[in-house]
Amino acid sequence: MRFTAFYIIILAGLLQACSPQVSQQVQEPEMQTPDPALSIVYFPSKLQHSLFNSNWLKSVRNDATAERPVCIVGSIAIPTSLGTSPKAVVPVVEAKLAGSGLLRVIHGGDRRATLFTTTTLPSESAQLNWAANQKAGFLLTGEVVRKAGNGKYRVHYQMKSVPTGKKVWEDTVTIDMQ
Repeated sequence: MRFTAFYIIILAGLLQACSPQVSQQVQEPEMQTPDPALSIVYFPSKLQHSLFNSNWLKSVRNDATAERPVCIVGSIAIPTSLGTSPKAVVPVVEAKLAGSGLLRVIHGGDRRATLFTTTTLPSESAQLNWAANQKAGFLLTGEVVRKAGNGKYRVHYQMKSVPTGKKVWEDTVTIDMQ
């Protein structure tokens, strides 16, 4: 009887010691660094105009006491369903956005990666978690929603607050990727 009680106590201790490891294995991994293949920013001038005239950015501009929010610039993806092949392009980077002085802009990946990808963006929660870890206030992403002609695509851009994911600005524009 004493041997059985001793055995049960040891077994319970072993189970308790192993339980934190089991719970850590089932946690969803966080996105530490974006996939370089996804780190293209294509931000046409008409979209910049839309953002600069948005109510959200005007409210940021009017609040002179607040620190400029950090904007993490995410990625653009072409879904495989559009049947496009990855191609080298010269991305239009966010120089005007950063140059405005209204936002501190940080790019989320490798600027030298100049391939559009035929995959989808990481999940929204993974992107928001990553942006929060970078101490960003906002996340800008773009995704191709449909083909609009030979080499032209309709791209939907969104600016979301971090970590809530609330949309503060969005617009859709046709861009030529040739």
